[in-house]
Amino acid sequence: MSVLRLCAAFCTLLLPVPGVIAQTPSTRSEVAPSREQVMKFLEVTQAKSRVEQVFAGMAKQARIGAELGFKQKVPDASPEQLARVDAISDSIFKEFSVDELIDAIVPIYQKHLSKSDLDGILAFYASPTG
Repeated sequence: MSVLRLCAAFCTLLLPVPGVIAQTPSTRSEVAPSREQVMKFLEVTQAKSRVEQVFAGMAKQARIGAELGFKQKVPDASPEQLARVDAISDSIFKEFSVDELIDAIVPIYQKHLSKSDLDGILAFYASPTG
């Protein structure tokens, strides 16, 4: 799903990305992190709740935009027609799965971070400073 990939790219920008992202584990001869390690990182950084907030905001804006667009084309729209527009708009975002998006993000982190990178990041977040 291309929209899912677009959202994955967008949400990746919202997540903390260490400065080591320019190098890939393969170019540094290091082991890529496991899925579980990346999931722990995403949990610690509250990625899922951030993505849920982004989706909720996008859904709200899409609903408002759909209603405004419909009202411009049909100025005397009935409440039933507006309710139908809202239902269509809402149904689009019901197809988005935060879990699918997180699944799409995991390989990005596995590609650009090493196991030792994530070990250090997780150690930082587990510390009093983090």
